[in-house]
Amino acid sequence: MDTLTVRVKWKEKSEILENLDGCRFNEFPMKQGLEAEVKMVEACGHFFVLKILNKQAKPDAEKQFRLLKALACQGIAVAEPHGWGTAENGAPVLLTSYDGECMREVAPDKLVSMADALASLHDIPTSMKNEMQLGVKDFPSYFFPACSEYPDLQEKLEQLLSMVDIRQFDMIHGDLHWENVVENEGEMTIIDWTNIQFGDRRYDVA
Repeated sequence: MDTLTVRVKWKEKSEILENLDGCRFNEFPMKQGLEAEVKMVEACGHFFVLKILNKQAKPDAEKQFRLLKALACQGIAVAEPHGWGTAENGAPVLLTSYDGECMREVAPDKLVSMADALASLHDIPTSMKNEMQLGVKDFPSYFFPACSEYPDLQEKLEQLLSMVDIRQFDMIHGDLHWENVVENEGEMTIIDWTNIQFGDRRYDVA
C-alpha cells in the first residue's frame, strides 16, 4: 500500500512517525473492534495499530491520543500513541504502538500484574483526573443500554442496583476483559480505552 501520509491527514505525529515519512507501510489484518476498522501496519521495522474510527460510535481520536499520553506519563501500561488525524473519507484515525497478541494463558503472576495496573489507574490523583476532562456517565444506561427492552432483566438490574452504593469517584477503564490485555515478550499492555470515565472501580474488577 502507499505510505500512510498519503491516506491520512495527520493532525499530530510522534517523532517516530515523523521519521518514517517516505517509508512504505504494509497492512496486515487484525480482529475488528466495535468502534473502528483495525489494521496492523509495519514500516521500516516498526509495528503499529491503525484504527479508522468509522463505525457507529466514532470515539474522539484526539481525545484518545491525549488520554493515552497522559496515562503513559502516570506509568499506566497503555499503547504508545503515535498520531491522530483524519482519513480521506473524513473518518477519525488513531495510530498507536503494536504491543502483542491477546493473552492465551492467565498465570497467577499475570493476575498480580493486572491488579497492580488497575490500582495505579484507580489511584490517579484528582488533579490528573481534572486535566483529562472525563465525565461521569449514568451507570445503568451506559453499561446496560438495551436492558430496558427486557422488563424481566430491567427489574433484576434495578433490584441489584438498589443493593449497591455506586461510587463513581475513580478513573476506570470501563471495558476490561482479557481480549483488551495484550502481551509481548512478557510485557502486558491494556488497550481499548474508549470507555474510560469516572466510575466505580469495582466495575473493572468484576
